[in-house]
Amino acid sequence: MIFRKRRGSHKRFIASVMRSAHSSRNTYIAVMIAGALFLLLFFNVWGLAGLVGGGILRAATSVAGPFGALSERITGLVVSVVNIGGAAENARTLRDLLSEHERDDARIGVLEEENAFLRMSLRMQEALPGTTLAARQVGFFRDGRDEFIVLDRGSRDGVAVGQYVLMASSTLVGKIVDVGARQSKAVLISSPSQVFQASIVGKEAEVISRGNNIGELVVDFVPVSSAAAVGDVIATNAKEERLGAGIGIGTVVEVRDIESNVFRYVRARSFFNPKHPMPLFILLFL
Repeated sequence: MIFRKRRGSHKRFIASVMRSAHSSRNTYIAVMIAGALFLLLFFNVWGLAGLVGGGILRAATSVAGPFGALSERITGLVVSVVNIGGAAENARTLRDLLSEHERDDARIGVLEEENAFLRMSLRMQEALPGTTLAARQVGFFRDGRDEFIVLDRGSRDGVAVGQYVLMASSTLVGKIVDVGARQSKAVLISSPSQVFQASIVGKEAEVISRGNNIGELVVDFVPVSSAAAVGDVIATNAKEERLGAGIGIGTVVEVRDIESNVFRYVRARSFFNPKHPMPLFILLFL
C-alpha cells in the first residue's frame, strides 16, 4: 500500500504544536501567579511578606522569562503584590513608632508636672513659717452642709488632725479632720462649721469669715463705714495664731447695706474649687 503525503499536513502539525505550547504557557502562567499570590497572602498574615517577596519575584521572572514580552507584565503584577505586603509591614512599623512616641510624650508630661510641683513646694516652704508637704486631691464629697476633700497623704507622711491645707498661692483651702495611714480628709473653709479671724485687705476693719456652703463665705461684722467693695480680698489676720496674718481666704463678690443695721452684708467666694483639682500643700509644723 502506498501512502501519499497530503499537502499542508506539515502546516497543520506545526499549528497543533503551537496550540499545545500556547495552552502549556497559559497553564504555567496561571499556576505561577496563583502560587505567588497564595504565598504572599500566607506570609503577609505573619508579617513576612517583605522577606519572601524577593524570592517570589526572582521565581516569577525565571518562569515567565521564556514567554517573551509577557514576562514583564507578570513580573509587574508580582511586584505590585509584593509592594502591598511591604506597605502593610511599613504601616505596622509606623504604628509601633507612633505608639512609642506617645508613651514618651506621656512620660515627659509626668516629669514636667512633678518638676512644677517640686518648684511650688519650695516656694511654699520659703513663704510659710512651717514645713509643707505636697499633696493631691483624690476625692470630694459633702456630709450635710459641710464639704470635704480627700488627700493622698496620711499619717505615714506626717499628716495630723488640725493641720491646714493650702494652695500654691498661699491661699487657705481647709483643715485636716481625719487621718488614715495613706490618706487624709480635710473640711473646706466654705463649710458652715469653719470660722476664721480675718480682715479685708487694705481696709482697717477686723472681720469674721464663716463658710456658707458651695464654695461661698459670709463675712460678718463689716461696719457700714467700711469701704469694702466687690473684688476685695479676705485674708487671715494676726489673731489666727497657727496661721498668722495674710493667708488668703476668698474674694468679695457682693456688698450691700441692710436697713437699720450697723453692719454691711458681705458675701465672698473661696479661692479653691474642688471640681478643678490642683496641687495642694499641707502645713505640717508651725
